[in-house]
Amino acid sequence: MVVTAEDLQSNGINLPILVGGAALSEKFTATKIQRVTDSTVIYSKDAMDGLRIVNEILDEEKRDDFIASVKRDQQRITVGGSASSTVSVAEITLPERSPEISILEEVPALIDFEMKFETSIDPREIYPLINPQMLYGRHMGLRGNFTKKISAGDPKAVQLKELMDNLLDEVTQRDLLLPRAMWRHLPASSSSDSLFIHCPENGQIIETISFPRQPKPPFQSICDYILPAAEDGSARDHLAMLVTTSGSGVRDQSRAWLHEGEYLKSHAIQALAVELAEGLAERIHKKIRASWGFPDPEGMAPLDLFRARYRGKRYSFGYPACPDLSCQESIWRLLKPEEHLGVELTEGFMMDPEASVSALAFHHPDANYFGVGGREV
Repeated sequence: MVVTAEDLQSNGINLPILVGGAALSEKFTATKIQRVTDSTVIYSKDAMDGLRIVNEILDEEKRDDFIASVKRDQQRITVGGSASSTVSVAEITLPERSPEISILEEVPALIDFEMKFETSIDPREIYPLINPQMLYGRHMGLRGNFTKKISAGDPKAVQLKELMDNLLDEVTQRDLLLPRAMWRHLPASSSSDSLFIHCPENGQIIETISFPRQPKPPFQSICDYILPAAEDGSARDHLAMLVTTSGSGVRDQSRAWLHEGEYLKSHAIQALAVELAEGLAERIHKKIRASWGFPDPEGMAPLDLFRARYRGKRYSFGYPACPDLSCQESIWRLLKPEEHLGVELTEGFMMDPEASVSALAFHHPDANYFGVGGREV
């Protein structure tokens, strides 16, 4: 049986809004999303948690108490968060840059600033670049270490792997998922709180992106990874922008399987599409690192790749170091992925199709992953 939004509303249920994804958090949901709608907005940490929430909503005996508990939790988060944020902004004077990020004397040479594309990609080429813990643990709800479980012959792990292997073959043969990517190197300079993207042809600033700084030591900001402009205002540094997608056909096929009662496959194809886009982003980032003159060592272990044990890092808006999703617009203005890949931004600056990745890549050897804490937006 498939329960639709119309079914719920016809039975007098005020439909809540269920949100989730790597770019969201329970705090962001309570302090930002809930404020702009009268409907109850509920954060789901993963797909299995989403199923639990739906079951709570559909249960007439539990529904009211569950919604009330969600509202209590959001009130607690909202009240608690506002006080701490006020203190951090009012009392802390931030330095111009983090003392732990070195100022480079030289930057990698670049071959060109041309737009680059990858299309007609076989999904099976990207599959080895998918982090199995993300695919099977986060998306498919498998508890524990997937690699260890599959080695031990765990029945659930084996069943999920067979499902995903068969699904990979099917989506490849039927062209249900079509991984595509685009990326470009661009000249850049920085200030203490902004990155400036320069036109490769005339050197003029064509885009400004603001980034928050940690309100406590070591006071890191993404701005620290790019050199300030030269005395004449020209860019002495550069970065890369990329967008990948594999979700062109996932929505329609997921819905079709859902209406056919193939609930697990309906969810699995969405999980596979999301992780294929991530795997493709990893592949493009690997090419970018090689173009900067520091390719990954031969035979690099997959786990080292998943843990980003290489020089440089890539950052996506909505994540802890750069939580402002609206900055996605800068990438869209410069790369125009809606024209080249069919990936658009929603009014809330989310990507559509959802199985897409956008990122900025930096070559700085001190680049690392961090959060900006009290400056979260």
